[in-house]
Amino acid sequence: LFRSYGYYSTTNVNNGIVYELMPDEQKNGKSRNAIVTGITEEGKKKPEIVIPAIVSYDSKEYPVETIGGKAFENCDEIQRLTLPDGLKAINNAALKGCTSLIQVKNLPDDLQVISDSLFMGCSSLAQILVKGMGESTNSLPATVITIGREAFKGCINFSLNSLPASLTGIGYQAFNGTAFEDVTLSASLVSLDKEVFKECKSLKTVTFEEGFNLPISDYMFWNCTALNQVTLSNATPSINQLAFKGCSSLPNITIPATVAFIG
Repeated sequence: LFRSYGYYSTTNVNNGIVYELMPDEQKNGKSRNAIVTGITEEGKKKPEIVIPAIVSYDSKEYPVETIGGKAFENCDEIQRLTLPDGLKAINNAALKGCTSLIQVKNLPDDLQVISDSLFMGCSSLAQILVKGMGESTNSLPATVITIGREAFKGCINFSLNSLPASLTGIGYQAFNGTAFEDVTLSASLVSLDKEVFKECKSLKTVTFEEGFNLPISDYMFWNCTALNQVTLSNATPSINQLAFKGCSSLPNITIPATVAFIG
């Protein structure tokens, strides 16, 4: 899977990884950098991939700053991926459908966006290690403000210790079918799309922090069959269409007086 990012760029293949090498554009304030755009057939057969921080070509060094959209999509033999120091962005669906991927290491500690469909369908994914946070944690960077649509959909073995306190938006079906057992949703959220935790079969407890004032969106916890405890915020405005449908273990919910609509 190869993509062209610019008329003046150069395609380079190194150790099975395909890069687009972007030249200096001083008039636009851009310096040399490399974008991972794909992987060769040989590269797809490797169980472990380590992306270098620097790619050398024609006596010049190119920092690897971006993993392009769909760069590793459906590479179903990759089990472990180490990201480079200095990485600035991982674009949409970059690792979508990597069904054997177990571990991602060195996720940038200053990443702000988990892109749409980034890990969608990574059914073996169990661990994401953030740069500088050690080997035992399973978390996202404290700088993340947005988790995109379907970012972790179908990651049936993946959960987080907690959601980042910096988080302000979670996209449609972002955690659909994941292995979360408990979730706390912060009052700092300003956007919470539909079906975010739909069919999370292991989810047992959900807590909305006091001050959380968004609607409980459509199908939010649809078919979360193990869910048995929900604590709503006293600022909850509404519970939308079928938000808790199929939650067969949920005995009751205390509805705050602020709730004006139940779908």
